[in-house]
Amino acid sequence: MWALRDTRFGGLNHRYTGKHLKLLRTVDPFRASGVEFKSPLHLDNWLLRNFTPMVTECDTKCEGLKFIEGGKSRTVSADLLTTFKDGIRVVDLVIPASRCAAPSEWYRLEQVAVAFGIVPALRTKEEIRSNPILLQNLDRWCQHGLVNMVIDLNFQDEVLKVVPAAGAMTVADILKELKASRNPHVTQGHLDSALICLYRSGELRMNIADASYGAETIVQSA
Repeated sequence: MWALRDTRFGGLNHRYTGKHLKLLRTVDPFRASGVEFKSPLHLDNWLLRNFTPMVTECDTKCEGLKFIEGGKSRTVSADLLTTFKDGIRVVDLVIPASRCAAPSEWYRLEQVAVAFGIVPALRTKEEIRSNPILLQNLDRWCQHGLVNMVIDLNFQDEVLKVVPAAGAMTVADILKELKASRNPHVTQGHLDSALICLYRSGELRMNIADASYGAETIVQSA
């Protein structure tokens, strides 16, 4: 359906290789804008955050939290600022496997974040890459968004009406039902876009942490 995360199909690892590449670039499918990352690990962290249900924004240009100390403007390092529908904001410090977070670095971020009313999070490689299946699905969704993303709120409402309040359907069942009763011209790509948006908005649940996304993916009302 979409390219895999390896060099054979132009996936994530392929997009980062090459001696002239200093940044990893992709597109945020929900904002239709380019984003850049210092490493594949930073991109993986963004994928997890950006597709988390109930998220409204992921600021990849977060250069840290600025504050005044001793009459001088200072900045504490951070990598990503995520905002949720309920107003909660989470600031991430991503720690590559090659180094450990200095206690003072994390302590300062923690103290400043709390002062700003933001939840601080220390993100390690082990935590970010604990579920390869989920990451692969999110990378595929991101690639889909680069080429085929269609944000159609009316069609999303149609999809919500098809999925039962109790019970579950597969992606294939939803497509079949839509074609039969509501929209005979709907395409798989159009449905994928709607399901991705509805998952992120917290209106639908899918078992993308357990199996590759596809026709047999289980979809349920949230």
